[in-house]
Amino acid sequence: MGKNDKYKKAIEELNLFDDDFMKLVFSRHKELAIEIIKPILAEALPQLKINYDNSLEITPEADQINLGGHSVVYDVAVHCEGTDIILELQKDIGKFSPKRGRFYNSSKDTELEKGSSYDELPTRILIVLALGDIIGNKRAVNRYAMMNIETHEILEDGQYVIYINCLSEDFPEAYEESEKIIKDLLKSDPETVDNEIYKKILREYKVIDKEGDDMGTPLRELMDDYADEKVSEALKDKNKELKNKDKELRNKDKALEDKDKAIEERDVKIRQLEKILKENKIEIPKAV
Repeated sequence: MGKNDKYKKAIEELNLFDDDFMKLVFSRHKELAIEIIKPILAEALPQLKINYDNSLEITPEADQINLGGHSVVYDVAVHCEGTDIILELQKDIGKFSPKRGRFYNSSKDTELEKGSSYDELPTRILIVLALGDIIGNKRAVNRYAMMNIETHEILEDGQYVIYINCLSEDFPEAYEESEKIIKDLLKSDPETVDNEIYKKILREYKVIDKEGDDMGTPLRELMDDYADEKVSEALKDKNKELKNKDKELRNKDKALEDKDKAIEERDVKIRQLEKILKENKIEIPKAV
C-alpha cells in the first residue's frame, strides 16, 4: 500500500464544489473561471458585450472588507473592462439565499472611489452555481434584473443575478453550452470530463504516476491539508471532550462543596439549638 492510499479515495471523490479543492484549483488555474463564466453569460445575458481580453483581473477568494459592518469573501471575482463578475459555487444551498445574493452583489458598489461619478459604476453580475434549487421554482436557470413592476421594463442600472441549479436535468436548449461545463464541474474523474481545460486540471491533481506512490506536488499538498484538517478536527473534538469532562468535574466539585456547606450550616444550627435547650434546661424526650 502506497503512502497516499490513506487519502486517495477522499481525493478521488473531490469535485469543484468541495471548498478546499475549489480554492486550490482556482488559486493555481484562474483561467478556469473564464472557462465557466463565458458560456453562461453568452447564453444567459447575450445582450451584454463583455470584453474578456481587456484589463482582465481574476481574484480567487476575493475579500470585500467592510470596516463598519459585514465583510464578504467571494469564491472568485472577475473584473474586465466595465464589468465585475462574482462567481459563487454553493454546495450547501441552505447557506445561501436571495438576500445573501443581494448583499454579495451590492457590496461591490462600495469600491467606487470618493469623488467618482455614479455613472462609473461597472456592470455587475453575480453567478451562483448551486447543488440544488435555491429559488424553489424547479427551474434550471433563473435570471434577475431590476424591473418596472407595471411595464416589465428592465431598469438599466447594470446589475444582474443568475442562479443555476446544477443538479437540474431540465436545462433549456438555449443553455446547451452552460449545461456542458456545469455537468463537467460535478465530475470527479478527469476521464469523464469533456471540457479539455478542466480535464487537464483534474488530471494534474488526480492522476497517479505509474508506480502509484506519488501523486504530484499539488495533490500531495491537498492531501497534507486534508490530513492536517482531519487531525485538527480530531484535536478540536478531543479538546471539546476534555472541556466537557472538566466542566462535569467542576460541577461535581461544586455540588460537593454545596453539600459540605449545607452540612456545616446544619451542624451550626444543631449546636445553636442544643445551646438554647441547655440554657433553658429543656430536655428533649428520648424516642421510645
